[in-house]
Amino acid sequence: MLFPACYIASGINIALKGDMIFFERADGVQRVTAFYPTGGVVISEESSRPFKIIRQELDFYRFLNLPAPRLHPEERYRKRLQLRNPRKLWSRECAKCGKPIETSYVPERPEIVYCESCYLREVY
Repeated sequence: MLFPACYIASGINIALKGDMIFFERADGVQRVTAFYPTGGVVISEESSRPFKIIRQELDFYRFLNLPAPRLHPEERYRKRLQLRNPRKLWSRECAKCGKPIETSYVPERPEIVYCESCYLREVY
């Protein structure tokens, strides 16, 4: 069974009762969809690729009060990788002592970067 991603998004409450899954919008409109014990298939919002959500995964999201995923797992992984720093070292100066250091933070970024000895003094 396919669950359109528009039903699995922030602001929509998901409830499991037996083998049924309930989607309830903030305005109180409730949609009941049959739910198979092995899980449901959701269509990704970006690529329209189907992916499966199992009952344990939905229970986990409900327990942590998180919205169900709207993107295919590979798309979510790709987006997480885009948040990482590039695999290149940049020359910067320590924000405390001015000693030259190499870091993965581009010099134009606003983060404060310390050398190892200044960082350890700051933390400990």
